[in-house]
This record gives sequence, C-alpha cells and structure tokens, in this order.
Amino acid sequence: MSVGNRVIADQNTVTATPPLLSDSSTNSSTPNPFAQQLLPAAGFIYEGPAPDSDQLTLRFALAGKNISGLHDTLTARSTPGNAAFRQWLSADEIKTFLEPSSETLAAFEDFTSSGKTGSANLHRIADILRQSNDLGNL
Repeated sequence: MSVGNRVIADQNTVTATPPLLSDSSTNSSTPNPFAQQLLPAAGFIYEGPAPDSDQLTLRFALAGKNISGLHDTLTARSTPGNAAFRQWLSADEIKTFLEPSSETLAAFEDFTSSGKTGSANLHRIADILRQSNDLGNL
C-alpha cells in the first residue's frame, strides 16, 4: 500500500492495494486481491516504513438498504404505460433507497471501534464513511 510516495512494508513483505496485486503462481491476467506481493510493484521504490506522522485515509462505501426497491421504482418510472412513467425521483427519495440500514451502520461502527483506530476519526457523508489516522496510531 502506498502512502504519499512511500510503500508500507512489514518485514520483507510489501502489501499493495488490490489493483496492484497479482498472484505470480498463476498465469491469469485477473488480479487476485488476496495475493501478497513480495517486491514493490513496478514504478514503486522501497524507501522503508512510512513515518508515524503520515496520514492514512480510508473511505468505506456502505451498501444501500433497498437497492432492489430503487431498481423496481426506476423500471416503473421508465416504462411507457406505467402510471409512474416519467415521474422523477427527488434527491430525498433516492436517498431513502441508498442510505445504509441502521444494522449496517451499527455493524460498521462495531468494526471500527473494535480495533486500535476507534471511531473518533470517522466522518460520514451520505453512504460514504471516511476515517483518517496517523500511521503511528494504527
């Protein structure tokens, strides 16, 4: 994983984000998000561990609580002959379909509060949650 222009490493293993990962044990051209990469990816230079003061920001997109309901509503409103045809959805109506359920939010908050990072640095913007921490606090 890179932070700024650095690669975060633990001992002799470099961990990269999923698009950079590949499993060298197979000839597949499809990246394997669970594979480890023992050397930095092409274009990265190992400079040692990132300083504890560097910030790591993670963004989490939580699943909407009623995606199938949104699909059905959009299908109805785009089908000629349907009573709802060409009736537009407001931003608030769309939000009711896409916002995470209270169970999803509670599970996510349990997840973030169970580790070292805590939920103190957690910021919610619609269905996106962002958490920033100094690497020294992880």
